[in-house]
Amino acid sequence: MRSKVLLLTAFVIAFPPTSANAWLGDVISAPSTAVRQAQAAAAEVTATVHARQEQIAREKDDNSRDQSLTLQEKVRRDLDLERSRQKLEKAESAVNEVQARSVEELIVLNETIRALRYPVWAICNSTPWRLPEKDKWNEYLDPVQNELAQLAPKVGMFVQYGVKQDGKLQWLQNGATAFAVGGPYVLTNRHVITSYADKGVDGKWYLLKNQHLTVQFPKEYSKCNSPTPTIEATVLRVELVGEGEEDDYAVLKIDQDFSQMPFSDSDQPAEGLQVVAIGYPTKPEPCDGKTPTDLHPCTFLTETEINLLFGAPDRSVPFPAERISPGSVLYNPTSGPDKFSYTASTWGGNSGSPVVSLTDGKIVGLHFQSLNASRENIGYNNAIAIGKIRPVLEAHGYIK
Repeated sequence: MRSKVLLLTAFVIAFPPTSANAWLGDVISAPSTAVRQAQAAAAEVTATVHARQEQIAREKDDNSRDQSLTLQEKVRRDLDLERSRQKLEKAESAVNEVQARSVEELIVLNETIRALRYPVWAICNSTPWRLPEKDKWNEYLDPVQNELAQLAPKVGMFVQYGVKQDGKLQWLQNGATAFAVGGPYVLTNRHVITSYADKGVDGKWYLLKNQHLTVQFPKEYSKCNSPTPTIEATVLRVELVGEGEEDDYAVLKIDQDFSQMPFSDSDQPAEGLQVVAIGYPTKPEPCDGKTPTDLHPCTFLTETEINLLFGAPDRSVPFPAERISPGSVLYNPTSGPDKFSYTASTWGGNSGSPVVSLTDGKIVGLHFQSLNASRENIGYNNAIAIGKIRPVLEAHGYIK
């Protein structure tokens, strides 16, 4: 198992590969722009840390106490960035040397590389709200920008309300992702709806009582230039649920109609295909000495790295917000014909996200497991191939 994990992790911490050899050549020949920028910024920060510390020490007067606290916060951020720089250098060494390391160490190092090499953009006005500087992923995103702009408004976030005795609604929680497949139907994961529905003795699934379940299409960051208006659709009933945990999909009926999504004709995406996941990741929870598990995922990223990964162009880090995460399809012989693995920065909340090809803008899969979810898939995500889901949707008349 460990050799498999090490091999797969070595693949995912690289730039989007066209092949294994091309990937290795890219890594050895040139570090990423993000890496160089981070290292340069960290070097500059290191040079100012001591000066700021001395400045704090001189702030003895009570009138300058507030200013001292502000400076202390800045120093903590500077030191945080310095620790990130050191982690990054260690992670880069792991990549370039292709050396065997412990699974525990790979978890930490891979997250740092991911934060700098696999961006997560907030979506604004149905398009990725990218930073001004040129990014390696632009060459894949730009040709299908129109297609992505058509898809993004049809990807929504579950919002659960409780129904009070007087009939008024009380917000309970935001949930994971669902997307419209066509007409009044949305697709998500089986494990997602277990928070909102129970299986009856007759084998059918029923929405929980005393709740009002909705899907917000979309939930963009309100302070972007021109956010897409949100439509809040009410979930009416559970239509279809996969037979078991291996069939991690579910179809729900809502009170809104959408045009049919473009599903790929290919049953299984090809290795090396560039893709994006569109969904609603939650803010990562620091591990603080704990070990990540399926039920309680957490992150080893520092606050600086989290802000770098999820930050919007206005330097805010909004949650919840619709986001788009690019990556590449991996070769994973353990996936089988119904699933595939891919790289991208996905987190809790991304469950139910559509995985979209950057070649033609069509949906190739349904995301069901993020790469930080367990030790068994360190460094990669898992999705159900569209070849498994499309025939089911067609057979029940949800799509044509």
